Amino acid sequence: MNSPRKAIMIAVVIIATGFLAFISFNRTSQNGFTPISQAISKIPVNINGIEIEAEVASTDAERATGLMNREFLPRYSGMLFVYGSEAQRTFWMKNTLIPLDIIFLNSNKEVVSISSNTVPNQTDKLYYSKFPAQFILELNAGMAEELEINTGNVLEFANTF
Repeated sequence: MNSPRKAIMIAVVIIATGFLAFISFNRTSQNGFTPISQAISKIPVNINGIEIEAEVASTDAERATGLMNREFLPRYSGMLFVYGSEAQRTFWMKNTLIPLDIIFLNSNKEVVSISSNTVPNQTDKLYYSKFPAQFILELNAGMAEELEINTGNVLEFANTF
């Protein structure tokens, strides 16, 4: 095969592979819920006697993606961001299509601050933990109030990460 023809074939294969990767990454299930990956773990989080099913975001890639590009989050679902230690944490809503409550927890799983009803899909406003946090739980906006989550509450979940 001559050199220009070979180069074209290689380019076609690279473009096709990239397109297929893009399609599979942006796939949305029938209920509009797009998991970060098919293998992401989920754990129950007990909040005042109510169980929330939380996807666990414990890697840099999972935490960076978070709940971006989700059009829907089931009512008793959320995402638990896990860090190796406590630190001041800052979140934003870039490419996040739904309003959220962001609940910051220290290493003892105690709520140290809450950012309620965040504004979707913007980068102008940042949401900070008022005190160092190791875990952050994102829920649909309004759930913190509905579940009576307050500063000082301790949430229950397994430390399996």
